[in-house]
Amino acid sequence: MKRIIKLGISGLASSLTLFALHSAQAQSSADLVAAALAHPDRPSEEAQDDARRMPLEVLSFAGLSAGMDVLEMEAGGGWYTEIMSRAVGAGGSVTMQNPPAFESFTGDADNDRAARLSNVTLSTTNFDEL
Repeated sequence: MKRIIKLGISGLASSLTLFALHSAQAQSSADLVAAALAHPDRPSEEAQDDARRMPLEVLSFAGLSAGMDVLEMEAGGGWYTEIMSRAVGAGGSVTMQNPPAFESFTGDADNDRAARLSNVTLSTTNFDEL
């Protein structure tokens, strides 16, 4: 009986430790995203769409962290790319993938964004070619 109690206490302690680590990561992810949203170089017209797109909630849930490498599929013009680029920082990277057909509506927006953000690479490929 004592062994079962010890195992139960050990399991509970492990669970609490993992929860604490996850909470700390979630908090740091939220902080990174919040800082990216407030970055002075972020286009002001994009910030106007934050209430509808909820980037703080979405990207915090995704668990972004500094140094992370991210693949954003169907990035379009890169609205989220901008935020993720700043959140992962110089030690991380964001690959914004768009199929060739997207060029008809993104124009130069994705190329311009990739050129402006040093840790962003544009991949114009179909999904089955990734």
